[in-house]
Parts: sequence; structure tokens; C-alpha cells
Amino acid sequence: MLSIEYQACVLAEYKRKKAADDLSHRIRDLTPAKLKEECEAVCIARYDSKDAKALQAFFKYGGDKEACLHAIGKCDIDKFKPLINFLKGWTSKPDPKIVELLAWLIDFKPRPLESAQKALIGLGDVPVINRDKSPKDEDEKSKPTGSIKQLSAFKPKNVMVAALILLVVALALYWAWPGKVDVPKGPKGCMYWVGDRYQPTPCSQKHGDTLIVQLDPEKMSHFRKITRPDTITENALGSIWYAKFNGVYECYTSPGYHPIDTSLQLKLLKDYVLIKHIHGGQEAGKSSE
Repeated sequence: MLSIEYQACVLAEYKRKKAADDLSHRIRDLTPAKLKEECEAVCIARYDSKDAKALQAFFKYGGDKEACLHAIGKCDIDKFKPLINFLKGWTSKPDPKIVELLAWLIDFKPRPLESAQKALIGLGDVPVINRDKSPKDEDEKSKPTGSIKQLSAFKPKNVMVAALILLVVALALYWAWPGKVDVPKGPKGCMYWVGDRYQPTPCSQKHGDTLIVQLDPEKMSHFRKITRPDTITENALGSIWYAKFNGVYECYTSPGYHPIDTSLQLKLLKDYVLIKHIHGGQEAGKSSE
């Protein structure tokens, strides 16, 4: 299994558990302090020596459960910011130790990466195919060769494990692409704003006065206008952006610029804006926050 596939699987499991409300409130809140508390709680509840290498890479500790807890306690909370950036989609290439930490926090299996790789290839003992190019052995090209030990290692159990991992990869692709839209291929693809999201379109096609922009797969997948901002809770602070457009406060799921007025940059939603302008009702005519 490639590391990018493992990363996709871990992220997909996080999203699945989050959607199923199967995560601690500390990891859902996504603040550095809360993530540090979650690490302490997980270490106390289910420390396992198989995670020692991954934990040592992140916390720089050596030893047993008590040593791990001590290292977590001394850890600067700023070290958890890259994990927050990864979970919020602000980076697509996190440090491997960030992915391993997330796998540990959400109890992803199989982990760590080495274990997933071994499970996929049958602990490294796979049949060896030896194809001789000489004419006299032409009829033997399709016959596998190698030791009996190598051939017997590829057991049905390993096939089942590999099949399960491939299933997880498929689920990862499903969860990592929530938009599930047909995106035009090639550099000339464009998109335009419709209602609460971007839709793909040929760059030559007109849609009235609607602005046509260069296709951005990331925005196609994750950039959405929240049509019911009154349902936003304080737990969402830190992952919602807003702008005041035509006197109305609008909320979005990703940072960037307003899809209609591209000179209007979205701002991170603050608690006072949520309470006063979102939950307290839209107040047209007042100055922008």
C-alpha cells in the first residue's frame, strides 16, 4: 500500500466516524489544547506498544505508557496545528507522523503504516514469478517458481485482508470526494456558481451574466454555501467562514473569496458574529464585521 492510499484511508475513517458522531468532543472541536487532552485520554485508555514508534516520532519520547504520558504533558500545543490543518483540508501533504497520530487517535486499523503494508502483501512472502526469455522455456513463462515456503505464504487469510484493505481504499475515495460530480477533464475545464455550490461547465459556454472561472477540483468538492446558517453551533467555530453580501451574512464551508463578488474575502466565523448576526437574525445595512 502506498503512503498516499494509507493517508486517504485514515482521513476517510475520520470523516466516517465524525459523520456517525463516533468521535470524542475533543477531537471534533479541533483546537490544539483539546487535541492534546485527547492524546492524554487515548494514551490512558488504550496504550499499545505497537504504536510506540509512531508516538515516539511525534512526541519524542522513549519508553512505556508512563513515559508517553509524560511526553504528551510536556508537548507544546502548537505541535497539533498541522493536524488541524490536515483535518480541515488546508494541506493535502501532511508529515507522515501527523497521519500516524490521527490513525492512533481514531483507532484506525490496521496501523501503523508498516502493519498495513504487511497485511496487504501477506507479510512480505508473496509468490515469485520468474520468466525466462530463452526460446526453449517459452512454454514455461506463465508458471510461477520459487520456494515452497514462498508459495504457501500466500494464504486465503492474506487474500481476505488484502480485499478488506482495498475496500477501505474504495471507501476512502467515496468519502474524500463528497461532491461526486463529473468534472471536465483537461486544463480547459471551467466552473460557475449555482445556488450553493460550483458546477462544471465548458469554458466556452455562457450562463447569462454568471461569472465563469477556471475549474478548481478542491472548490468543486468542498466549497459550499451553508443554506441554514441558523443551525451552526459553536462547535463549528474554526471551520466556518462568512461574508456580508448585499446586507446579508452568508456562511461557507471553506476559506477563499465570495463566489459572486470575488473582491470580497471570506472571514473566519467568530463567536460574536455567530451570536449577534447569525443566531440573532440578519441585520442588513450595518457595516461589515
